Amino acid sequence: MERNKAGNNLLSYIIITVLSYYTIFNVFGSILFPVLPPSDWQRPAGDTVALIFIILRPLFQLITETVHELGRLVSGLIHGCQFISFRIAGRILMRDETGRLGWKRKPLRGVKCLMLPPQDSSGFPWVRYQLSGLVAILLVSIPLAIGLQFVFVGWLRAVLGSFVAASLVDVYFKAVPLQDNEGANDGMKVLELWRHPSSRAAEWKYLKISALALNSRLKDMPEQLFEVDDEAVHNGTIGADALVLRELWAMDRHDFDEADRQLEKIRKGNCPISRWRKHLLMCDQVCIDCLIGRFSEITDNGLIKYMRIYDDYPPVLRTNYLIALYRNDLPAQQKIRERIKAHAWNLQFPMALKSESEIMDAAQQLLSQRKEAAVQEDKHE
Repeated sequence: MERNKAGNNLLSYIIITVLSYYTIFNVFGSILFPVLPPSDWQRPAGDTVALIFIILRPLFQLITETVHELGRLVSGLIHGCQFISFRIAGRILMRDETGRLGWKRKPLRGVKCLMLPPQDSSGFPWVRYQLSGLVAILLVSIPLAIGLQFVFVGWLRAVLGSFVAASLVDVYFKAVPLQDNEGANDGMKVLELWRHPSSRAAEWKYLKISALALNSRLKDMPEQLFEVDDEAVHNGTIGADALVLRELWAMDRHDFDEADRQLEKIRKGNCPISRWRKHLLMCDQVCIDCLIGRFSEITDNGLIKYMRIYDDYPPVLRTNYLIALYRNDLPAQQKIRERIKAHAWNLQFPMALKSESEIMDAAQQLLSQRKEAAVQEDKHE
């Protein structure tokens, strides 16, 4: 299973890298590698540059993502945002319960800066803040591109040129408004925030919930944070995320009827939600179906593949646990209980494991009560 996952990721990496390489050096090659007198420098061979680009691409991506989030950090501090956390390569800089800053280890991928704008965000420059990450990448890559004219060592020129080209391509794909299975990029969010005040209000709530979730349960947060503006939902991804948070809040409160209503609303509204979140919501739907007795089999191939690849992810384990409860499979229940504790480190928020465990306990109690009621009804008949 892990081998299949690694193979798929490697194949995707090779395809994207090769396409990016040929795009970069066909478009930017004349800029990044101008012809200079041979006595001044040794022009790197195309194969050497390609090899350097392919090998160092993950490092380039990590650097550009770090610069992008640092740009957000600086812009947020300038405009009065509250710093919440900064995550990079498995370490998170965040405040503890006493308000002190410190690093914590979390095996999470990627780089992410979380800032909370002022509550009265009517005058907050949302568009400028959203674009600050792209500006930061340009402020690093453009001077490097100009400085390449004065680098005469072939291998160093190839490395720096590859990084600059990768950065420019990254800016392009973040800036041009796009929305795919992974969600909306910076450009798409800029348009949404610029056009719709309701989206700006929904984005503030999302950031506030994310900040509180570092040390709090969703069910313990004010209900006002989870109120959904239908106009924001209609406007795009940011509003659709509010529906997702409302559903997660209902699940944490064990209000499964409300969660079911939100899931139906998401389905009927054809909301623009990332593929990852859609699969998580489908897991919640399976759990609810088990609780109300309408579950039969999982037939969605995408969900089946997702649950097979991420079988150790706690929400998936919780879903498999409820299926085992529904089928009265006691060995599977015990095995999943042990695995969800062993893989608790996969969770980004410390309170999430408690929430998953409580949903499992509530489901077990509810299904037991229903079975007992059915037995008593049969006796009366």
